[in-house]
Amino acid sequence: MSIRLFEIERRLSLVLLLSPRTILEILLDKYAEKGVEEFNIPTIFKANREFDNYGNVVEIAEQFGGVQELKEAVNQLQSLLYSA
Repeated sequence: MSIRLFEIERRLSLVLLLSPRTILEILLDKYAEKGVEEFNIPTIFKANREFDNYGNVVEIAEQFGGVQELKEAVNQLQSLLYSA
């Protein structure tokens, strides 16, 4: 299999499997395991191999509409956690 074909298949699988909700669920699981440090963007995506299956930080942010939208989603998740 050529490297180009492999990359196309990898990106297609990201589109089919990745959703903003999935990323937030993983972040929530990480928070439950390790605490508030897990909300540090982009460190969380670089430090946890679990996110490698979903692409790099830029690819993950694109699923939210951009970096700012990703940060806002994580901030909203934090707010919901602390308001409960």
